[in-house]
Amino acid sequence: MGREEAERLIVKEKVAALIGSYQSSVTLQASAIAEAKKVPFLAPEASAPSLTERDYQYFFRTAPNDHLYTNLFFKLFQFLRDRGRDIKNFAILTEDSIFGLEAAAIEKSLIRKFSGELVEFEMYTPPVCRY
Repeated sequence: MGREEAERLIVKEKVAALIGSYQSSVTLQASAIAEAKKVPFLAPEASAPSLTERDYQYFFRTAPNDHLYTNLFFKLFQFLRDRGRDIKNFAILTEDSIFGLEAAAIEKSLIRKFSGELVEFEMYTPPVCRY
């Protein structure tokens, strides 16, 4: 979906730049087209770290990635633990997309560093939406 729309907007509509997409998996595809066509792609929401690890010249992210978000979660958990909260068991419920897989890998790593226990890990496939 993202790939086709990016191609249409660049080739047929002759846009100067693309802004989007909310989903990292859509951003991955659409930004690859923009990069190939040398059209700037601004990603204000997509948070998968690998998006900015591709060394693209025309890709720009204005929001934090999942490393920052997840580290902040665990700073909060540590803050609560330091004040007597019993925080040790974690569950991850995530979608089976680039976003979900990368976020879950970061979360699993930080759970171990936090001396926590991952008691449940569940992945799901989100429904496909076409607008």
